[in-house]
Amino acid sequence: MILCLGCLASLINGGYKAGADSVTTDAYILSSLRAADGGSVSSAELSQQLGIGRAVLRARIEDLCELGYEIEASPHIGYRLKKSPDLLHAEDLRA
Repeated sequence: MILCLGCLASLINGGYKAGADSVTTDAYILSSLRAADGGSVSSAELSQQLGIGRAVLRARIEDLCELGYEIEASPHIGYRLKKSPDLLHAEDLRA
């Protein structure tokens, strides 16, 4: 795997979740999607857990898709991680 050094900017742009073990928003999203083990996670659930609006969540999901993550969005069902990129991104190190 190759580390995408340009993706380190997402550590800054992704924001942080409050708490002793702060993680970036992107890492939390990826961790939640992976924990669903092929299932879906609702945008309402993710937004509430992260303390962000759904529009901000959607923007973070779109950014992850641009990094090569294949994330399916289904109305009334939520988001599902279909595939991760072959590259190792900074968010993978934190998730």
